[in-house]
Amino acid sequence: MKFGRYLAVLATVALACGCSSMGSGNALHPYWPKPPDPPRFIYESVIRSELDIIKDTRADNFRTQLTGFNPRADTAFLKPYDVAARGGRIVVSDSGGTLVHLFDIPNGALFRIGRSEKGKLIQPSGVTIDVKNRIYVADVRAKHVVVYNELGHYLHTLGSPEVFDKPADVAVSNSGDRVYVVDYGGVNNARHRVSMFNANGDQIGVFGEHGRGPGQFHLASHIAVGPDDNVYVLDAGNFRVQVFDRDGKFLRAWGKVGVDIGDLARPRGLAVDRDSNVYITDGTFGNFQIFSPEGRLLMWIGNTGLEDKPGEYALPAGIAIDDKDFIYVVDQLYNKIEVLRRLSEDDSNRIAHNLPLNHSIRGPSAPLTPNTATPPKVPKATAAAPAEPTVDAAPETAPSDTPAPATSPAAPDAAPATAKPDATTP
Repeated sequence: MKFGRYLAVLATVALACGCSSMGSGNALHPYWPKPPDPPRFIYESVIRSELDIIKDTRADNFRTQLTGFNPRADTAFLKPYDVAARGGRIVVSDSGGTLVHLFDIPNGALFRIGRSEKGKLIQPSGVTIDVKNRIYVADVRAKHVVVYNELGHYLHTLGSPEVFDKPADVAVSNSGDRVYVVDYGGVNNARHRVSMFNANGDQIGVFGEHGRGPGQFHLASHIAVGPDDNVYVLDAGNFRVQVFDRDGKFLRAWGKVGVDIGDLARPRGLAVDRDSNVYITDGTFGNFQIFSPEGRLLMWIGNTGLEDKPGEYALPAGIAIDDKDFIYVVDQLYNKIEVLRRLSEDDSNRIAHNLPLNHSIRGPSAPLTPNTATPPKVPKATAAAPAEPTVDAAPETAPSDTPAPATSPAAPDAAPATAKPDATTP
C-alpha cells in the first residue's frame, strides 16, 4: 500500500464503522466545535485491532468463512498508554502487554515491538517518531529509552539507571539532532528534570530540578517539540505547561489547577501542532483541551462518556498529531485510539452549509480561534475519576497508577491538598 493512500485508508475505516463523514448533505460524524462556531475538527475513525487499519484480502475472508475465526480482529491492546504518528505509521505503547504496536500503513502490516532479547521492553511509556521514522520508547522500569528503526528493529538505547529514575516520555527535535527525555522523578527524590542527547546517543545536557518555580518540575510526565524547536513539558504535578528553547532555557509557563474548562485537573497527555497550539488530555474532564502557544484556551473536544461513542472518553491518556493533521487520542478504559482530523477552511464551510465533504482535494487546515460556546458542566473536585485498569504491580522504582498518599512529600509550595496529580505513567 502506497503512503499516499493512507488518508484514504482512514476514510475507509470510517465507512467500515457504519457511517461516513457526510451523508445526504448532513454530517454524520461528530465535529467540533458546534454552531455558531465554525467546525474545526471531525471524528474520522477508531483503532482497536489490525483490521481497523489493514483490510483483509480475499484469501483472509475465505479463511474466516471456513474457520469462523479471524485472529486479526482481536483487540490489539491490553492497556494502551501513549501514541505517536508520522508518515502513515502509528505507534502505540501498551504497558499491559509490555510492548509497542506499530501499525505500518505504507507496508500494510502490524508489528509488535519489544519482544526480542535486544530491545526488550519491560514497561513502555512515552513514544515518538523522528524525521527518519526511527521509533523511540521510554521504558520507566528499565530506566532507559530504546530506539528502533522504522520496521521496529532494535538500534540502540539512550541513558541508564545512572541517568534516569523514571523516564516517562521522549521527544525529538525537528531535524533529529536532539533527543529530550523527561524524568518523572518521584516524591522521594530530586531527579525531576529533562535530559538532552545528541543524534549519536551521547548525553549533552540536563535542565530542570524539583520544585514549583520557573524551570522546576514536580512529576513532569510528557514532553513535545514544537515547529520552532521549542520544548514543551507537561509539568503534571504543578498542573502547568512549561516552555523552553532547544537548549533548555526557560521561556514561559502557564496553566493552573482547577475543575473549570481551561484549568488542568488531571492532565494525562500532551501534543503540539504545526501552529504551536498545545493539546492536553484530561482524565477528570474526559476530553482534550487546545491552548494557544501562550496558554489561551481555544477549544475543547469530547466529554466524559458512560458509553463507548465517538468523542466520549472514560480515561484519555496519550495524544499525538501527525504530519497530515490527524489527531490520535488514547482511551485506556475503552481500549481504543480515536482518530480525528483538523478540517480545512473548505471542509469547515461545507459542514456549516450541510454540503458533502470534498475528499479529493484537501487544503491547509483552518486556523483555530477561541470557542464562544458556553463551557459544559464538569465533575466537582470530589467526584471520583474512573478506576484505571489494574496491571501487575511494578517495583517501587516504577511510577504507580495510584496517587501518592497524603503523607508523601510534596513539591515546595505544593498545590492545595484537594488537587492531586494523576499518576501519569502506565
